Amino acid sequence: MFANGTSGYHVEHSWADAPVVGHSAEICTCTEIALKNWDESGKMVPPTGGSEVDTIDVTALPVPQRLRFTVTEELEQHILDALEQAQAAAANLDLVLYRSPFGKGVAKKCRLSPDSFIQMALQLTYYRAMGSFALTYESAMMRFFQDGRTETIRSLSQESVDFVLAMDNASIPKEEKRRLHKVAVETHNLYAKEATCGGGCDRHLFALYIVAMGTENDSDFLREALKIPWRLSTSQIPSRQHDGWPADDNRGNNELYSGVGGGFGPVADDGYGVCYMFTGEERCYFHISSKRTCDATDSVKFRECLATALADITKLYYD
Repeated sequence: MFANGTSGYHVEHSWADAPVVGHSAEICTCTEIALKNWDESGKMVPPTGGSEVDTIDVTALPVPQRLRFTVTEELEQHILDALEQAQAAAANLDLVLYRSPFGKGVAKKCRLSPDSFIQMALQLTYYRAMGSFALTYESAMMRFFQDGRTETIRSLSQESVDFVLAMDNASIPKEEKRRLHKVAVETHNLYAKEATCGGGCDRHLFALYIVAMGTENDSDFLREALKIPWRLSTSQIPSRQHDGWPADDNRGNNELYSGVGGGFGPVADDGYGVCYMFTGEERCYFHISSKRTCDATDSVKFRECLATALADITKLYYD
């Protein structure tokens, strides 16, 4: 929490996935905007929103007290070791933020899934930045199921490869490139729906692996299938999950209420982590990360390739 009121979360996934954390942040933000319970100096004042919260006497709230912890020498050493490791990991993170003007609006005008539109742009970006293709992870929410967490959308497909290779081939006409793009987007969108409904393969493979390990049955197939690195790990942060946003927010198009989302580190030492969030029709924020110790990756270069990829794909539909 910063002095100017800006706050951020640093979370770990064992208790909740990103949409849950984002939803809680939206509720806090919307509540503050609706109740207007802070004055210009930053002090809390009694709310005047006319809701049941008015019954709370904020002047009677207890004064915050600093927590004091008893730390043994052994525990202190563990804390210092953990701090050193965390600082080294943070220093090794090559993180850049990109604010793209290509939001949901462009994809919807093309009658394409916004998420699949971005995923194909990421495939083109990775190929241009690295000169190769990579197994790609995209998280899918499993909220249709009780206690559901995530499944994997494998964004790399034969259809996406065909599209990417065509994009930089000057002998292929624009109309054919557009057709290949639509096929790749539709293929991704179909697999995304299947993964969300329990039709993905990765959680099943992981369950089989756990059973094999528990029963001491070695499986060449599982060992080979699960050791392939995810050099491109991606995820979209949902926004506007809360229904209490102010009317002038205009479904995310008012920048006064827009955050920049969040991100995560790369899964592989020689890979990228890309997290994105749509805010309104004409904005999409990307957090692009890689490791500084890897000479093959460069987050700034990836951002530049992403900007070009999004522009080039858009030109397939608009001159």
